[in-house]
Amino acid sequence: MKKALLLLLTLVLLLSSFAVLAEEKFPNKPITMVVQANPGGLSDQVSQEIAMLMGNDLGVRITCVYKPGASGAVGMTYVEASPKDGYVIGHAPIEYAMLKTLGFANITPESNTFLGQAYTTVPALTIKADDTRFSNMEEFFAYAKQNPGGIKMGNAGVGSIWHLVALGIEKAAGVQFTHVPFEGAAPAATALMGGHIDAIAIGPIEVKAGVDAGKLKVIGVAADERSSAFPDIETLKESGIDFALVHWGGFIAPVGIDAEVEKILTESLKKAVESEEFAKFMNERGMDPVFRGGEEAKTFVQEQFDYFAVAIPEALGK
Repeated sequence: MKKALLLLLTLVLLLSSFAVLAEEKFPNKPITMVVQANPGGLSDQVSQEIAMLMGNDLGVRITCVYKPGASGAVGMTYVEASPKDGYVIGHAPIEYAMLKTLGFANITPESNTFLGQAYTTVPALTIKADDTRFSNMEEFFAYAKQNPGGIKMGNAGVGSIWHLVALGIEKAAGVQFTHVPFEGAAPAATALMGGHIDAIAIGPIEVKAGVDAGKLKVIGVAADERSSAFPDIETLKESGIDFALVHWGGFIAPVGIDAEVEKILTESLKKAVESEEFAKFMNERGMDPVFRGGEEAKTFVQEQFDYFAVAIPEALGK
């Protein structure tokens, strides 16, 4: 009888231990992916793809929620203030290294745990396909020089990377645009298709559908090399305008998450970025998968932070 009771007690203790371990194993419930921009744009599309791939790998659902505003500051500060359990992560584009210098948020490379870089892309200078004033780069810049402020250039918000790109193009070409901010690149692309603005310089992923539909036309890319999405389109440098700026993005979690949880998330992100599915997704949209994790990622973000601390005041004339 005593042996039976002892065996039963041992079994209960073992089952209890297994239950505790199951509860503690990460992840054991859905994860929230914070997107710092409106649905439809580059940030959304990449975040949705990564959420699907990481969710499949981790065996839990990862759901995207949208917190746009202040060039991404709203979403990224939300992640910073979230519980430190790994169940809230977020998309962090290049603006992550710019927000403090812009004065939008006191975000530094130490404000979040940078899980890793995931991609790079280049700006595509885009106009309406049926614009009768200009149909190529030469005509576009000739018109801009003859009509200072006459071209309404949309961007993804004041201080966003696409705003800085437009300012850089403006300076390098010796022209003057009228800059029109939107809450993200997707609304800017929609405004261009509707004829509310004249041009945008944003990621290929955000204009390709409009180009394929015959509504938009890419006339140049602000990069050192041509875009894989539009290989026949010249770079600005090929046309004599010395400007290029590569956009990048990655994913973050709050500072203070458990080291093992950080390792699990980073390794899952690495698998997603290096997967054939993500490579195909990127290539179809003129983007490149690039993974940097650990100390390499932290060093990269710090270098970008230091670069923009100088570049942004120069671009904004401060």
